[in-house]
Amino acid sequence: MAQKNSAESHTSSTTRGCGLETNLTENARLLTEKQVSSYISMSLSWLRQARHRCTGIPYSKIGRSVRYRHEDVLNYCREHRITPLFDA
Repeated sequence: MAQKNSAESHTSSTTRGCGLETNLTENARLLTEKQVSSYISMSLSWLRQARHRCTGIPYSKIGRSVRYRHEDVLNYCREHRITPLFDA
């Protein structure tokens, strides 16, 4: 029974850290830079340069590792979508 509760807490739980309170859901999972690079079809080099220039996707550092929230990657793609205007 304890294992079932543990599994449930991984799918949706509340955590507190750094004064922030967030709900952990599927969209809040963390992705590696390789996963993000593959997802947005851009090179690791581009992703790293964008991070260095502070123009890329918001990220977190956990030790020496870089992680991206799935939701932030999706928002970045939405914000950079260009819809052409056509003269009718």
